[in-house]
Amino acid sequence: MASSASLKLQPPTQKDREATLRAWFSEGSQLHKNDKLDEAEVYYRAILKAQPNNLDAKHLLCVLKTQQGQYDEALKLIRQVLAANHHMPIALTNQGNILAKLGRLAEALSCYEKAVALKPDYTEANNNRAVMLLELRRAEEALACCDQAIAANPGFVDAYYNRGNALKELKRLEEAKLSYERTVAIKPDHAEAYNNLGVVLKDLKRAEEALDSYNLALRYKPDYPEALNNRGVALADLKRTEEAIDSYTAAIALRPEYPEALNNRGLAFKTARRIDDAFADLTQAIKLKPDYPEAYNNYGQTLRMQQQFEEEKDYYIRALAMRPSYTEALNNYAVVLHELGQTDEALKTFERSLALDGTNEETLFSQSLVQLLAGDLASGWRGYAHRFNLKETGSRPYVSGVPFWAGENLAGKRLIVIEEQGIGDVIQFIRYLPLIGAMGAHVTLMTRQVLSRLFKPFNERSETTNVRVIDRLDTVHYDVQCTLLDLPIVLGTTLETIPAAVPYLAAEPDLVARWQDHVGTQGLKIGIAWQGNPEGLVDIGRSIPLRMFEPIARIPGVRLISLQKRHGLEQLASLPEGMHVETLGDDFDNGPDAFVDTAAVMANLDLVITSDTSIAHLAGALGRPTWLALKQIPDWRWLLERTDSPWYPTMRLYRQSRRGDWQEVFQRMAADLST
Repeated sequence: MASSASLKLQPPTQKDREATLRAWFSEGSQLHKNDKLDEAEVYYRAILKAQPNNLDAKHLLCVLKTQQGQYDEALKLIRQVLAANHHMPIALTNQGNILAKLGRLAEALSCYEKAVALKPDYTEANNNRAVMLLELRRAEEALACCDQAIAANPGFVDAYYNRGNALKELKRLEEAKLSYERTVAIKPDHAEAYNNLGVVLKDLKRAEEALDSYNLALRYKPDYPEALNNRGVALADLKRTEEAIDSYTAAIALRPEYPEALNNRGLAFKTARRIDDAFADLTQAIKLKPDYPEAYNNYGQTLRMQQQFEEEKDYYIRALAMRPSYTEALNNYAVVLHELGQTDEALKTFERSLALDGTNEETLFSQSLVQLLAGDLASGWRGYAHRFNLKETGSRPYVSGVPFWAGENLAGKRLIVIEEQGIGDVIQFIRYLPLIGAMGAHVTLMTRQVLSRLFKPFNERSETTNVRVIDRLDTVHYDVQCTLLDLPIVLGTTLETIPAAVPYLAAEPDLVARWQDHVGTQGLKIGIAWQGNPEGLVDIGRSIPLRMFEPIARIPGVRLISLQKRHGLEQLASLPEGMHVETLGDDFDNGPDAFVDTAAVMANLDLVITSDTSIAHLAGALGRPTWLALKQIPDWRWLLERTDSPWYPTMRLYRQSRRGDWQEVFQRMAADLST
């Protein structure tokens, strides 16, 4: 076959005119089917030159021009066809297709509706009509069109796919899932259906299944940037951050100007503490899409990692200017107001957010932290109960088949309490166990194995307190269960009713004697801890550079003794000249049991000075004199402004006067020690 450039067709003679035109039409149609568009065009134009009113050739030339992206010419041709015969459903449908390509959605929809009016069982027109209705955010009508198309042709795969899209838009997720599953049952290599099925599964909080679906989409369409981006989201939900970054990176390699993938990768970089990379991606996402409130919101959250609260606030203001009903940005705005000490404004902003979405778990929980910090425990506990419904936390731990305690009489019943959160939280809230035991319940705490020995005193007193501690589920029948921090919620604890009798833990006497020999009796013995786990976001601004203890170290007679384990020990090698911190050797709490040596050492100390870590809770639970150094806006349990703690009567609180200023805190401590 000659190329289209050299292809010349001689005008048909009068004698064989009809036969020649039929042959040209057949040849042109075949070339068209084989995607040889330029050559097919030669035949169609030759036909139209010989027979200008040949509607079939004009119609196919219109389809060809649409395929070539020459929409203006295609639209001119299809209008000529319809001017000659406006009762052609297929021509009306193709006119709709052209108008849709030109972004003229309402006009396209009108064409499809006219085609369906002429031919009610026209599945393609009904399906295309559904697509336009979805674009116009009219999902209910789109769903009806898909159902009409399927009724006319039960095997029409595109209608099932778009039906899934309509149901997804309507948040009818289980039904959408079924439609996408029907789509891939008919067409197993339908990558787009697998991708959208993954989105639905993600919204159903089935991240593992969503990931499997995205992987199937990529099996059939490896160069599918949307599926790679969505795969990254699923991996991020599964806490597989580095894999998520790789998936986003692959999407961006295929589509460098992809603001959604850049935004998501920026968020993953933030999670991975690669802050410079996070800022770079989020900046690029905003550059590509200036009206992108999610990227502004995420930029603000990244600024929080660096405690740049004023600038962070500005990014939420920008996000909310674009979308005033953006509850996540409102929630973050309230949180940063709280960090800036504007408690009343923060609470008002939470109320604004809840007015938009009164069931938003993130808002209810974040609000509860501010309420608890402000001392409004009654309101705060209600919101704190939402902690297990947050996307970044795991589900509530529970024992299968045991009902949850809701405050009913426990006399004679067996209650199993399941620990949660960090070691400090467990130490703080086990104080409730004897209180529940005194109500006539038989109380069992199931905790991590490393804490079993520290909590052994509960087992030793179990006959009088009705409390015991286990580290794995046993065969005892339990009547009710609850998680540990549900206890103050169910009991309705207020500031006035906090059970604060200390000590409720005790060090092992033989270990106390052993560490007394090691620590000795000389000087003012101060145990110190300065660093929490840096992996947790909660540690931002909370840990203290060890060098800040220097004013205390220089007081005559003071001995600083390190209680620090794991994190922050490298700072011991770079102390200011003349500053000395004693260490307790490699054997100090080096076994499988947490804090048993630390508790024994504390029994031999005059004072514990610590940052806000589990060391503070241990010292408080042991009833040891403790000074706690707090950032300007601390964790909720330390309340505001107070120098004492209703949780720990032997504790004194030293708060930052200015954000990030530890030097002034330790100068105050040194002055108090010197008087």
